[in-house]
Amino acid sequence: MQANCIDHLNIILDEVHVSGTNLNLEIPESILLQNSTNVRRNLERISDLGVTIGIDNFGTGASAMKYLNEYPITMLKIDNSFIQNISTLKKGNVMIKSLISLAENLKIDLIAEGVETQNQAQILKELGCSNLQGYYYCRPLPSDEFKLFLSQYANYKNSPIIT
Repeated sequence: MQANCIDHLNIILDEVHVSGTNLNLEIPESILLQNSTNVRRNLERISDLGVTIGIDNFGTGASAMKYLNEYPITMLKIDNSFIQNISTLKKGNVMIKSLISLAENLKIDLIAEGVETQNQAQILKELGCSNLQGYYYCRPLPSDEFKLFLSQYANYKNSPIIT
């Protein structure tokens, strides 16, 4: 929301020698609902750097659906509250199917976050959601442990964590 956030982002990218195309910025749905000039301008400038922009916890707040066409959004993350009881809440599955269809039609990546069990992963895959994130795959790791963990899967095209 800050007018100078692009300057800060450029400084950080330069310091760590990372291209914007290697960064995904996740913003809460509530930021879009503010519909401020600074938010719109900054998201467009961030997108111009090659950074992908995702909406985190999608579906938990007031609807930001109308903004999916107005902002340079390239990813939605289904909130884990939809995933927790996926095997028992049939209405939840209908909503997830709808979000999958919406994302496919808008050509936006969709990620289900909070996947903690094999059953949840299987149901999501059956519903058509192939991008999954959660403790079922790995708990958060310090960077050195993450590099080692990732290197174990680097050569596996059908790895459970590499899609």
